[in-house]
Amino acid sequence: MNEEEFYVRFSKQYLYDKHENQYLDCSSVVAIDAEANDLAIRLSSQITFSKNILAFAGTFVELHQLPATVRHAFVVANSADGTEDASKDCVLQAVENLKKEGIHFSCFLIEPFLFMDEVGFLQYPQGLLKTITSSLLKDTKCLTIVDESRTGLGRLGTGMWAFTDIGILPDLVVVGVILGNGFPLSAVLTSRQIAAAVPKYYSTV
Repeated sequence: MNEEEFYVRFSKQYLYDKHENQYLDCSSVVAIDAEANDLAIRLSSQITFSKNILAFAGTFVELHQLPATVRHAFVVANSADGTEDASKDCVLQAVENLKKEGIHFSCFLIEPFLFMDEVGFLQYPQGLLKTITSSLLKDTKCLTIVDESRTGLGRLGTGMWAFTDIGILPDLVVVGVILGNGFPLSAVLTSRQIAAAVPKYYSTV
């Protein structure tokens, strides 16, 4: 794969959306999922002319080690107490506050489920991700990147991709090293329009 042609367009092969419409049809192959995420973010920045990224960060294993003086910039309600609507409101209000400050996002980077190292995973409040993506798309060019490194290729047992379970339609999908069945092989799946946004890219594969 050379710098001039770093993505491959499938011939009559697509990912399909929930209405069975032909969807993502381009793949860029890289070595590891970190490189795939980096490429997805770079593509988003080229499309939106922004370098700001919206994402959920940190797991319990990481956060419990922080000193008590460290606080989240935006406190999200505990959905385990049945306050799922409050969780959505907290996140949406934080996004609106940032937009009022003139901060626009290139992408919303998410995992369909929050994995906590080797101890399990957490589900988002019902409809949270769909609500956020809908809000961002209303008046911005923010793209949605779904990292399926740990959830894709049927790992959850409900379908090929986890993003179909949470009801969102991403602009880019990252597939991690599970793609190579032991070999370092990852990929970014997207549309031809987005794939062509970066004219040159050096892949380590």
